[in-house]
Amino acid sequence: MLVTGLIHSKLNDAVKRLNKPNISTFDLLVKSGHMRMVLEGDIWKLHNTRTRDLDLLKEVGYEPDAEYNPGGTKS
Repeated sequence: MLVTGLIHSKLNDAVKRLNKPNISTFDLLVKSGHMRMVLEGDIWKLHNTRTRDLDLLKEVGYEPDAEYNPGGTKS
């Protein structure tokens, strides 16, 4: 429960720093939940993510990786 409270508190602080009254914590979670990773060969790649959602997440302080290679080597 303590970890959940800390995450909730940090997320609320990040949303307050945006100074956008029409964006809530729930909106931010929904937008991040709509991001989709697709496996292409051995590499997972970010697909169908709106640029404005990525910009919003960047403003909050989170920038998702465009691709993930579970083998650990860069392509």
